[in-house]
Order: sequence, then C-alpha cells, then structure tokens
Amino acid sequence: MHQSSCCLVYWLGVLQLVGTLIALVTGCQTGCSCNISRLLECYDIDNLLDIPPGVRNVTVHGNLKKMPPVFARRSDVVTLDLSFNELTEILANSFLGLNYLLSLDLSYNKIYNVSKDAFRGLYNLVYLDLSHNKITVLTDSVFSNLTHLVHLKLNLNYLQVLSGHIFTPLQNLHVIDLSNNSLVHVSSFTFANSSVLRSVDLRYNHIRTFHEDVLQSFNNLDQVLLEENPLDCSCAIFPFVELYDSNPEPFSDFENLTCHSPPSLANYKVSLLNSSDFVCESPVMSFVSSNVSIISHKNIRLDCNATGSPCPSIVWVTPWGDLFAHNVHLHLLTSISQPIHMTYTYSDSKYTSDVYVTSNGSLYIQNLRGYFGGRFRCLAINSLGNSSATLVLTIYSLIPSVYTMSLIVSFGASLCFLVLGIILGSIRLLVHVIHKRNQKCSKVSVKDPEIQPTEMNTSTEIEKISSCTNSDFSSFGSIPYLDHSPGASPLKCTTPVAGSEYYEKGSADMNIRETLDEVRARLMDGVERRMLKMRWHVQTIRDTSSQYMHSIRDTGSYYVQSLRESSSYAANRVRAGVVLGVEQVKYHVQSIKELCGTGEMGSHTVSTISVSTDVDTQRRTEIIKSYTYV
Repeated sequence: MHQSSCCLVYWLGVLQLVGTLIALVTGCQTGCSCNISRLLECYDIDNLLDIPPGVRNVTVHGNLKKMPPVFARRSDVVTLDLSFNELTEILANSFLGLNYLLSLDLSYNKIYNVSKDAFRGLYNLVYLDLSHNKITVLTDSVFSNLTHLVHLKLNLNYLQVLSGHIFTPLQNLHVIDLSNNSLVHVSSFTFANSSVLRSVDLRYNHIRTFHEDVLQSFNNLDQVLLEENPLDCSCAIFPFVELYDSNPEPFSDFENLTCHSPPSLANYKVSLLNSSDFVCESPVMSFVSSNVSIISHKNIRLDCNATGSPCPSIVWVTPWGDLFAHNVHLHLLTSISQPIHMTYTYSDSKYTSDVYVTSNGSLYIQNLRGYFGGRFRCLAINSLGNSSATLVLTIYSLIPSVYTMSLIVSFGASLCFLVLGIILGSIRLLVHVIHKRNQKCSKVSVKDPEIQPTEMNTSTEIEKISSCTNSDFSSFGSIPYLDHSPGASPLKCTTPVAGSEYYEKGSADMNIRETLDEVRARLMDGVERRMLKMRWHVQTIRDTSSQYMHSIRDTGSYYVQSLRESSSYAANRVRAGVVLGVEQVKYHVQSIKELCGTGEMGSHTVSTISVSTDVDTQRRTEIIKSYTYV
C-alpha cells in the first residue's frame, strides 16, 4: 500500500515535470497553460504575448482590453475564444493571418465598434459569436469576407436597424440570432438573398409590423421566432396573420404573440383576433410646433405628432434637403436611408451642430447655425396614406459679422467726425464773423461820432455882422455909396448898393457871380456828400442788422440784446444826421434867399458861408464872410 502510494506520487511528479518542460519548450507565458493536445488556455492576463507553434485552440479569458497582435502567420489556429474580456472595439485586420480559423467567440465583452475590415482574411470561418456586447450599428460590408459562415450570433446587443444587404455575402448562413436587441424594423432585403437560411431569432425586439416582402422571405425559413415584440394589430399586420394561416410551421411561438396597439387591442393574443378586428385609419396630424424665431447657437426641439392605424411613421424633411426619421418610425417605409443622427461642421471649424430625431418623432437641433433656418416639413405615413405639416424656423444672430460691423463702425465714426468738424468749423467761422463785425462797428462809431445839432447865438452873429466894414470887402475895390433898401434887414449889415458906375465894371459883377456859384456848388457838394454818407450808414446798418439777425438765431439771446443796442445807437445817429442835414439845408436856402433879396436895390448885406468836410477825418470847417453894400 505504501509502495503504491509512493509510485503514484512519483508519477504525478513526473507528469508535472513533463508539463513544465513542455511549457519551457513551447514558450507558454505566465498565466497560461499549454498541453500536448495543442490547447492554449490563459486566465486573468492583460496581454497575450505569443502563441506557441503547433497550438490549434486558443482560449483567453481575463482582462484583455485590445486585440493582441500575435495572430500573424498562425494559420494552424482553428478555434479562438476571446470571450469574457474587456475588449471595446475590433479594428481592421485584427485577425489577419488566421487563414484556417473556423470558430471565433467574442461574446461577453464591451465591444461597441466593429470595423468594416475587422474580419478580413477569415475566409474559412464557420461560427461567429458577437453576443453580449454593446454594438449599435454594423456596416454593410462588415461580413463581406465571411463567405463560409454558417452560424452568426448577434443577440443581446443594441442593434436598432440592419441594412438591407448586410447578410448578402453570407451565402452559407443557416442560423442567425438577433434576439434581445432594439430592432424596430426589418428591411425587405435583409433575408431575401439568403437562400440557405433556415432559422431567424427576432425575439425581444421592438418590431411592430412587417412588409409583405419580409413575410415572403419568412415563408422560406424553417423557424422564425417573434415572441415579445410590440406588434401593432392594425390592418398592417393582417398579411402576417394570413401567412401564418397558410404556413404555420415556421412560427412556432405564434400562439404567444400579443398586441401592443391600438389601445383597444392591447395585450390581446394575435391568434384570437378576427379579420374584422384589424382596423386601419389614415394618418392625421395631432400637433406640430408653430413657427419660431430663435437666436443662433441655441438648441431647439420641433415636435410632430400624428394619429392613425397603423401608427404613422414620422419623417422630417429639412430645408437643406436631408430626411430624418427615427428607427421606430421606419416600419412602414420601404427605405431606411433616412438617418437618425447627423453632425454638421461649420466652414471646417471646430464648431459642430447635431441634428437627430427621438423615438417620439421630435426633431432636435443642437447649436443652431444660420443655414439651419427655413421651412421644415413633417410627414406622417402609414399604409393608407400620408399627412404633412410645415413650420418656419427663423434664426437670427445678436453678434453681426465682424466685417459688416467694422464697416458700419468705421462709417459711423467717419460721419460723426465729419459732423463734429462741420459744427466746430461753423462755430469758429461764426465767432470770427461776429468779431469782425464788432470791430467794424467800433471803427464806424469812432469815425462817425454822433453829431448833436448846435444852436447859433443870434445876437453874437449879429454883432459880428454889424461890425463888418468896407475894408472887409477890399477885394471888390472901391465901393460907392448905396442908399438903404427899405427891405433891408435891420439885423444884418447894410447891403451896399452899387451905382451906375459900379455896374459898368464887369470884373466886380463877375466876382460876385463866381462867389455865388462857388457857394452854390459847395452847398450842393456838401449836401451830396452828406446824403452819400447817410446812405452808406443806412446800408451799413442794414448789413449789420442782417448779420446780427443770423447771429441771433445761432448764438442766443445775448446777441439779440447786443443787436438791439447797436440798432438803437445807429438809429439815433441817423436821426441826428438827418436833422442836422435838414437844418443845414434850410440854413443855406435862407442864406441864398437873403443873398438874392427882394429885388430892390437898397442897402444890403451879403453873407457867405463856406462849409468843407474832410472825408477821411470827417472834420468839418465853416467859414462865414459878410459883405455890406450901402
């Protein structure tokens, strides 16, 4: 007994030693086990460093976060199990070199992105398991190299839509599991080209109804599982009921199918309904957002609801031509080209705008731009027809373009400076003109002092005239004795009256005439000069008054008072000048009358007054001479 126990321990040690030697020979890394059956198993490793030569079956469970680049030239591997890891994406050419791989298990990871060339080189792959991941979208060509694939598992993901041609390259596909996803629509071409397809599992999705083309492809299958889908029991599902009645074998769970809508048939079993229970109603718009104006860079939601049976599909038509529809609303549409979400980049900048549709048919626009403005159209479509409504979205900006604003600001600034310059220049010119006018008025006042009329002392003048003697008229020569004239004025010197001999002397007579002509000429010249001066003063006053009137309108009440004082002063001067001129004219006329006398040749006195005025200095000189003829 003891000996047999020792032999058992011995052989166990030998086997352990052999395993260790094999691991050392084959290069099996720490955390992995290699055995003679060409199996490599690794647990709780972060990275697979290498696959020993001759290994045909590889299993790695643990903490892999990215695909290990160790599959090149490992064509002898036929099964690869990478389930229960932390993988998030499958990049292009991740399995290039595994030319004879038959089975690939990527289940129970966190994969959300699968590149379109992820499975390049896997021409002999038969089994592919992508279940229990986070895949939402698969491109059309993702399975293009898997021409020998037979079994595909995509269950327990987040798939919403499958492209109509995604399974077309899979000419040998027999079984596909799409259960426990979020599929709301199955395209009429999804299973049409798979002639060897036998089983489709669509349980626990969001499918509401089926196109007739899809039902035709179902008719060629051996098994179709549809349990736990929110079926719309309207007239749109009636062709499916007819298909079941004609060929019930593929639909093994038909008895478990229940209605989700309309509300009157909710939770009813489809198998218990009659043809009269399937009612259809044309779509009717129940609510659409009104026209709206909004500031750019804001977010907005546009609502559109419609009623009908089957439940209408909501499609948004944008002003720039794109169509948006949520997957839940694609069950009645023949095309699934309408995107759910799109991102727009503005002029190759870092600023982006997102446009997407929610499951209730509302259109969201985040970070509005000007080009999103315009007329939006909401379409409600079902099998009986369609209905539409439009709304206008106006987008305005509180921040104008810098170029436009710079032009406006520069123009405004230039205009302001121009107006300011005109105002300042006008004020300066006005002040200069007023200053010049004031200086001119001051000069006129100095040159033309107010002339006050003076009264002549008559008694003094009489005494001066009475004291005249013949010697004062020595220029006339010897004056003969003249009789007193009865009309002689007692207030003047006796005017000498010449005798017959005197009149014979032509020279004396001519001298008197020349003197009278000189007196008359000087009187006329003085009067004309005074009138011209007076006219000039009047014209000056008018011009000054006109300038002051313009100045009064611009400068205010201060200049009004100045104008009044100046006008009053000028008027007083004019009155004084006119009065003086009239008095002088009267005086000279009286002197002429006295000089001429009454025509009687008695004793007379001739008085001459010479008045001269210097135009420049305005100085007046008066010379009075008296001649008495007896």
